Parts: sequence; structure tokens; C-alpha cells
Amino acid sequence: MALVEIPGEKLAIKIWETLTEKGIGGLLTPWQIRREGRAQNDVRRHERLILAQAEKDAQDILAGRKALDERGKLLEVKGAAPLASLPDEVQEGTRALVDQRDPSPDLLRAAAEKFSAREVQRFVNLQRIAMHAEEEARHVGDEAVSEEPVDADWLNRWRENAQDVTVEHMQKVWARILAEEVKVPGSYSMGTLEFLRTLSKNDALKIAEIGPFVIFHGQFVYRDQPFLDRKQVLFSHLLELQEMGILSGVEAIGLTWSMGSAVQDNFRNVITAYGKGLFLERDAKEPALQLTVYRVTKLGREILRLGDYTPDEDYIKHVGTEIKKKGFLVRYGDWVQIDKNTGQLVNGVEL
Repeated sequence: MALVEIPGEKLAIKIWETLTEKGIGGLLTPWQIRREGRAQNDVRRHERLILAQAEKDAQDILAGRKALDERGKLLEVKGAAPLASLPDEVQEGTRALVDQRDPSPDLLRAAAEKFSAREVQRFVNLQRIAMHAEEEARHVGDEAVSEEPVDADWLNRWRENAQDVTVEHMQKVWARILAEEVKVPGSYSMGTLEFLRTLSKNDALKIAEIGPFVIFHGQFVYRDQPFLDRKQVLFSHLLELQEMGILSGVEAIGLTWSMGSAVQDNFRNVITAYGKGLFLERDAKEPALQLTVYRVTKLGREILRLGDYTPDEDYIKHVGTEIKKKGFLVRYGDWVQIDKNTGQLVNGVEL
């Protein structure tokens, strides 16, 4: 039987092996699917159906619509009503019973059922996140995957934070964190995990505002506040991002970034942003290029890596025009990264 090739197999297998140590795993790992010649999409589709039913059953138990009998069979509860809809005196009586030191076996059993139902929901959440992480792995070549294992404390913290996430788009965020950490351990700090756990939707939107305006490997935002205001990146929002720990240098006069030459005899270097580039040249190697910027913190860089941004081309060209005023020849075009240290400007035009 021919083996089934799975894109990103090395990372996918490492993800599942890492999770299996914590009791999280699919019906079949990518290696088992490949060895048995089964269609990966069919296996995962079957898993999703099982998880959907398990989640529904858990929610029914939590809502009081179903209960387990002595043999573990799930039965519907006739005439069940949520606690919130019961009269106040009934609710008070129920709470009083729960607070007793020696509750009845029925009450203990009901509590155990709800505890089990919550654990089922958490298991379903983690399974779904793991499958999203496997999808992330499809775009990663084997050579990019580190052999280093994920730190056990980091994985415990990730699980604690991810297991209660039920919204799909946030599950995909936690999946991306897992995939990147498994690929290169140390990619995301525990501080980032805690920050993301408490991040509100409004704050997430404010962080996303600056995504298209971050340059040079996600490290800076060029400081031209009138231009940024026209792009609806308001100074008040930038101050809030600084308070969150995403940016620094927003107050006062900001920070100055100094960029030297990448070659010996004259000045040559490139500023990149999401597949676009500004290629800078000048006959004299010195002085270095200096730009006033807002700095993206380590936390900010890790959070921004979780988004998919397209560059604001007006902004990048504006940065190039400002650099041209300092005596540089500036070409703007598509940037193709060849390896970790080299790249090439394609379809470049002089500004």
C-alpha cells in the first residue's frame, strides 16, 4: 500500500506527539494516517463529527437538559429548567443544600456530572485547536522544524489558557501559537500567553490597527503622526497600546532608530514589510540612516505575529520618500526572502 504524503508532516507529527504527553490527541496521528494509507481529510472530518456530538452532550448536561444514569447512559431530563428560571426561594434552597457538609448522593452525582461535562467541553476545545494547528503545519517545510522539545511548563500554561476557548477564530489563534512554539520553542513567552488570555476584543482591534504600519521585521512604526492620523491610527490609540505594553516611545519626542549599511564600501540596506521592500543606496557609507520611530516591544512583536496583515503601500512609499530627502536613492518593490539572511527586491521602481 502506498504511503499517503501529508504536507508539513514533520511539524504535524511533532505537534501531536507534544500534545499526547498531555493527554490530548486525535483518533489517529499524521504518522498513523500515512502508514495506514488513509485519507487525512476523511479522518479529521470524522473526528469533527464526534467532537460536535460530544460538545452538544456536554452542553446539555451543563444546562440540565440531560443526565447520566447509573450505567453511564445519557438520558433526557423531562421538564428540566435552568436554575436562573426557578423562583428565588427554590434557588436559595438549592444553594443551601449544595453548601451542606454531607450532601445527598444525588447532589454529589449531579455535581460530578457537571464537572465531567466541563472537562468534556475542554477536551473538545483542545482537540479542535490541535486540528487547527495541524492545518497551520501544512505550510511549513521540514527544514524549519527544530528538534528541541517544547518546555513542559510552557505547555501546561498554554493548555490552561486554551482549554476554555470555544470561539473558532480564537481557537485558530491559540493553534497558531502552538504550531509556532512547537516549530521553534521559545517563539512565544508565558507573558504573551497570559496577555492573550485576558485580551478584550476592543484592545485586539486597536493592536490590529498598527499591523499594516509595522516595518523592519516587525520592530518599528515610522513616527509621522499627521500621516498616521489620516490613516486613522490615532495618537490616543497609540498611547493605549503603550499602556498595554505593545509599543514604547509614544510619549514625548519618541525614539530614534539608527540603521547602518549592510556592505563595506558604500551604503546599502533594505527596509521590509509584509513582502514589500525599500532598497536604500548612497555612495557614502556614513552617516547611518536615522528615523524617528515608535518601537514595537517583544510582547507586541509576538502578538502581531498572530495576525495576517497586508502592508499599507501609501505608508511604505511615504517612508521611502522621507528617506530620499536624506540623500538616499530609494527603490520600492516586492521583497522576496531567499533565506534567513538574504533577499531580493523584485519589480523595483525609484521613488
